Amino acid sequence: MTKLRTTWFHGRKSKRRRSGEPGDESLTPPFTGCLIHQHQNDEAASVLGQCLEIKEKTQPDDWTTARARSLLGEALAGQKAYPEAEQLLLSARKELDEKRDKIRPIDRDETLHDAIDRLVRLYEASGKPAEAEMWRKKVAALPAASVGKPPAQPSADTRKSQPAKGPAPPPTTAPNGTKR
Repeated sequence: MTKLRTTWFHGRKSKRRRSGEPGDESLTPPFTGCLIHQHQNDEAASVLGQCLEIKEKTQPDDWTTARARSLLGEALAGQKAYPEAEQLLLSARKELDEKRDKIRPIDRDETLHDAIDRLVRLYEASGKPAEAEMWRKKVAALPAASVGKPPAQPSADTRKSQPAKGPAPPPTTAPNGTKR
């Protein structure tokens, strides 16, 4: 995995240098979440630490910087570095809440839920059940995350009031001779 990390990071860095762009949200490698879930927290913390350093210089006010901080906090919690993880997770959560309106609507619910879930897991792992319960209540108060859910279907009343799409099908005749 180290080769993958090194290849990704240096390729990303040289791409940014060539194009002159200050950085973007894709600076947080997509595989860091996989590393964390595979309990490869040392590797994830290394990559996320480098990414966060760049994002804090190039995009200090962007919500994706706070998300990267939250992911790094999760990796540090996996290393049992609880005080450092707590500091990162709390500051990331506060910043994400302040920047809620700047988060893309498609990412907003999941991002906010994930940040709180990371705090719950931190407090459970560090033996602080009261804090974990407090954050569980906060996540329960958020709107349900819409990630991975099919779009809401209109109700029967809404469908009746909407115009039909396309031409109406031709009427059919039932076996008893009545039209349907």
